[in-house]
Amino acid sequence: MAVLAFGAVFGGILFGGLHCLAWNFDFPTPIEKTLWHVCSIMIVVLPFAAIVPLSIWMRLNPRDKAPKEGWVRSAVAGLILVGLILPYVMARLFILVEVFRTLF
Repeated sequence: MAVLAFGAVFGGILFGGLHCLAWNFDFPTPIEKTLWHVCSIMIVVLPFAAIVPLSIWMRLNPRDKAPKEGWVRSAVAGLILVGLILPYVMARLFILVEVFRTLF
C-alpha cells in the first residue's frame, strides 16, 4: 500500500512538472496564463506536501487492524482531503479544461 501511495505522489509531481514545460506558451488571456502557472505549481507541490500526512494516515490505519478512532485520525483525514486533495483536483480540472479551451 505504501508503494502505491508514494508512486501516486511521485506520478503527481512528474505530471505537474510536465505542465510547467508550458510556462512560456501563449495563452488566450494573461489571467489564464497566470492560472496555468499557479495550477502547475500546485500540481507539483501538493503531492510533495502530502507525503507527511499520508505517512501519518498509513500509520494510523494499518491494513491488518481496525481503524483507530480519535481526533488525530479525523484531523489528518480533514487535512488530506480539504487541504491537499481538493485543491489538487481543482488544479487538475482547470488544466484539463484550459487545454481544450486553448485549442479553440
